[in-house]
Amino acid sequence: MARQCAHGDTVIAADLNAYSTELTALRAAIGDAEIVPCMPNQYGSGNVYWFIHRNRWLHFKSTGQIKNSAGTQQATLSPINDTYTSFDLQSLSWLAYGDLYQVVGCAMASEETDA
Repeated sequence: MARQCAHGDTVIAADLNAYSTELTALRAAIGDAEIVPCMPNQYGSGNVYWFIHRNRWLHFKSTGQIKNSAGTQQATLSPINDTYTSFDLQSLSWLAYGDLYQVVGCAMASEETDA
């Protein structure tokens, strides 16, 4: 994973090459798929929502699955009731910050900083 730089850091060529490598891998993983921000009630059940993991919490509505970009790892998303439910993405050992992942089958999904 590419190094996260802070304001004032010296960035060397190897750091920029790591970003280039990550972007190339991202493009290879999603192809021509569009990464769309997910909005409540805008999309119907069964859609696939793509995310780049940036925040701890996934808010979702209705039953679905969360999968890594290759579809080789997955977890079931089960709502507590018919309202929005929060899922702690840190509970998934296979999902690291910066990873591309998908949510399938939920009526709505959105990454947030708070539960």
